[in-house]
Amino acid sequence: MVFVWIALGLVIIAVEGLLLYRAYLQRRIRNQSKRLIAAGGISSVEEVRLGGLKQYVLIQAEDASKPVLLVLHGGPGMPVPGVGCRGVDWVFNLSTAELIKHFTVVFRDQRGTGKTYAAETPASSMNMEQFLTDASELTDWLRARFQTDKIFLSGVSWGSIIGIQLAHRYPDKFHAYIGIAQIVNWAESDQIAYEWLLGRAQETNNAKALAELKAMGLPPYTEDIAKWNQLRKWLFMLGGLIYEDGQIRHPGMPYLFKTLLASPDYKIGDVIRTFTKGMKLSYSPQMLADFGSYDALSGIRRLDMPVCFFHSLHDRTISGKLLQQFYERLEAPQGKHLTWLEQSAHIYSPADSRLVEKGVIEFKTNLHV
Repeated sequence: MVFVWIALGLVIIAVEGLLLYRAYLQRRIRNQSKRLIAAGGISSVEEVRLGGLKQYVLIQAEDASKPVLLVLHGGPGMPVPGVGCRGVDWVFNLSTAELIKHFTVVFRDQRGTGKTYAAETPASSMNMEQFLTDASELTDWLRARFQTDKIFLSGVSWGSIIGIQLAHRYPDKFHAYIGIAQIVNWAESDQIAYEWLLGRAQETNNAKALAELKAMGLPPYTEDIAKWNQLRKWLFMLGGLIYEDGQIRHPGMPYLFKTLLASPDYKIGDVIRTFTKGMKLSYSPQMLADFGSYDALSGIRRLDMPVCFFHSLHDRTISGKLLQQFYERLEAPQGKHLTWLEQSAHIYSPADSRLVEKGVIEFKTNLHV
């Protein structure tokens, strides 16, 4: 019994220590925000009603008169970059320390995710068209909020599906579009990923991976979320999501959880819900069907604004081959550019994220906006 009480005491001490460390990180982020505001900038989490639902955005800038850049996060259900990234520099596929000097940067938690998650969110609203409507309404809210006709738009991974369709539909609302880990055809990309995984499993003599992959069969998995998740599990396990070699090291997924848990704008419950209830809600049957039917190769032939893309050479989650085909076909009379990153897979290394940040700033500077 004595040992039980000792063990229990050690657990309590460990939990208290973690909570104290969390409080320290939150206080540091709040202080950074206060300094930003005191210097004439903005660091604000704001509530906005989109598609009939309360949603939340994070706005950060050293000078709020700078052009607005709206960044749509990935997932669905993965709020990075999102509201939980206040005061954080590296947000997986992007860095912000320099970005907020040149833009008024806006991150948001999409419906079903992070601070925006709400139990009353209709399951029927979890479809691609509703997410497009939400993003369009947010664009108009930002244009009114900052009294500007146009803003910059960027999409990361899943967010790039929403972003590029939004840019295609409403070119008059945007200065430019920036696709980061741009998805062109998700179903075909999954097929390419599956074939790579089979080869990788054979190369590494991973019998368990090989058996599971063969049992799953070729994607798309538009009606089977278990197979959808299995594919991504093996992409993570076999190096298609995060790239490392003898010289390159990656902080990995623990950094994501540390970022969200340290956020002063999230309760611990917000983090738990987004990876449990939020994930389940986000991957609705209709959303999986929408993934299967999305095809920018056939649906988007022209963008009437400057366009740039960033994609990593080692990304096996989202096909670079399909992006190259799309890019070569795309008509962009106002200019287009594609940058390949050499040190990352789907989740960029801090070094490549810094290159994206630098590239976005140069892109904006060259437009003289």
